[in-house]
Amino acid sequence: MAYIVYAGGQLQYVDFVSAEYISLLEIDEDVEEIGISGYAAYYWTTETYRLAETLKEIESDKDALEMANESYKAIRAGRYVPIYIVSRTQEKVMEELSRETMSSGVVIEEIEDEHPSLPIT
Repeated sequence: MAYIVYAGGQLQYVDFVSAEYISLLEIDEDVEEIGISGYAAYYWTTETYRLAETLKEIESDKDALEMANESYKAIRAGRYVPIYIVSRTQEKVMEELSRETMSSGVVIEEIEDEHPSLPIT
């Protein structure tokens, strides 16, 4: 059996987060408050002992609301909902995009418009 573990990161806490008002924007602000900047991906789970099967990415407010709904159940059971943050620098993101573009065979080039639009006066 293969295990996924969270290793080599920092542990930070943000207290008094209201599940009623959670959104991706709120999560962004909390992450900035603890000193993490740049590009980041957010993941959550209520079952930390089963990361491989239960880790979910937060990409939208809908995902944040799903996490909030599950957090109510976790809190009633005496647990909390950890959010795992994977941060990357702008250079790393551009390197990943460049690698994806090259491997996809897609070439993006800028071409001049033969019939530019006229300005509206």
